[in-house]
Amino acid sequence: AKLGNTGWAYQDVLPYFLKSEDNLQADMMDPGFHGVGGYLPVTQFPYHPPLSHAILQAAIELGYPVRDLNGVSHTGFAIAQTTSKNGSRFSSSRAFLRPVKDRPNLHIMLNTTVARVLVEPNKKQAYGVEIIRGDGGRENILAKNEVVVCGGAVNSPQILLLSGIGPQEDLTKVGVPVVHHLPGVGRNLHNHVAYFMRFFINDTSTTPLNWATAMEYLLFRDGLMSGTGLSDTTGFINSKFANPNDDHPDIQFFFGGFLANCARTGQVGERTGDAMNTTGPPPQREVNIIPAVLHPKSRGFLRLRDNNPLSPPMIFARYLTNPADVATMIEGIKFGIRLSETQALQKYGFRMDTTPVMGCENISFGCDAYWECAIRRNTGPENHQAGSCRMGPSGDPGAVVDPELRVHGVDKLRVIDASVMPSVTSGNTNAPTIMIAEKGSDLIKSRWIGKQLWTKW
Repeated sequence: AKLGNTGWAYQDVLPYFLKSEDNLQADMMDPGFHGVGGYLPVTQFPYHPPLSHAILQAAIELGYPVRDLNGVSHTGFAIAQTTSKNGSRFSSSRAFLRPVKDRPNLHIMLNTTVARVLVEPNKKQAYGVEIIRGDGGRENILAKNEVVVCGGAVNSPQILLLSGIGPQEDLTKVGVPVVHHLPGVGRNLHNHVAYFMRFFINDTSTTPLNWATAMEYLLFRDGLMSGTGLSDTTGFINSKFANPNDDHPDIQFFFGGFLANCARTGQVGERTGDAMNTTGPPPQREVNIIPAVLHPKSRGFLRLRDNNPLSPPMIFARYLTNPADVATMIEGIKFGIRLSETQALQKYGFRMDTTPVMGCENISFGCDAYWECAIRRNTGPENHQAGSCRMGPSGDPGAVVDPELRVHGVDKLRVIDASVMPSVTSGNTNAPTIMIAEKGSDLIKSRWIGKQLWTKW
């Protein structure tokens, strides 16, 4: 909203977060920040390994509360709620699409690729899409009212570019006829990036994943298979670079690599030794503490490889090109080390793997220069891509859509997905993307219901 996107302030979009949610633990959460009765069930997984609770205790030792991170305050730690029910995950397809798949006004096409949006070049008005079926055949599908692109932060800009909507120079290079010069398409691509810190622990207990544990899950949706180990444990902190006067964390922590009491079957958390050797010493086990930079300043871009819709686009991520992102990540690593040194985690014998990262062997382990070297070699994305069709008013030269998610300069065409975010949200992008879809559907309905078709935008 601060960038001129009227209607997208927090108080404007909160109702759309609540609309989709059916929180099954609402009595445990901050009132006013969670919905009930929506299509999407939200709750914690039934099973949490003991180490998850130890991490929460470690956070308390360092002065961080355990709280509802989607409530009044956002700094702290929690065993996160997930889009799930009875130990089974819910995708947006399972929650929203499958229940209405038999509606007469809905046709779902599987194994189908959108080749381009059909645009009348003189009027610059979208009127349909060209698709490629699974058998390779092509077909045009016409739209009565408008075309809505929801391909995500990679495929939505790719579709626009294939349709001749984007930077003129880039389109000309790959032989795509220019329909509308829109410089921002494919630009501003960014993501949360994370560094995987590895720690060894002493816990070697195992409970087999056998018929008994499988039947416990199948019959009662409980037990070992009803959780995802440490991956639903998370935390948000303010680094020294964050604004100390607000509650806007700039680092998120994820945890993984160890499923408590899982069988010794070669899983990622069993690092050394023969996993099937029941007579020798148990394998050494490991845990990952994973800081992620929430407010990345680095920006990348994507462009077409060629004019073939089946060719993946070329992505230039440009992670960590802004030094501020590196400095913030180093602060996250230092906090992760402090967390591992708490009494709660030392009960598990947490000790950092000090094997030098390849290419950083000549730098003193643990100094800032070492961590910068390691970060530039071992950092990975969090699959929270956003921003490549960013929202902005008509006077913004880098904007692709307006606050009603309509593509600038092309009538009857919208983009509704994470690509419209000017800046990625301070956390996982699943719920915000669903919020964008909820608000986008209202924008579409308010435009067309009760109004004459094909009226001017």
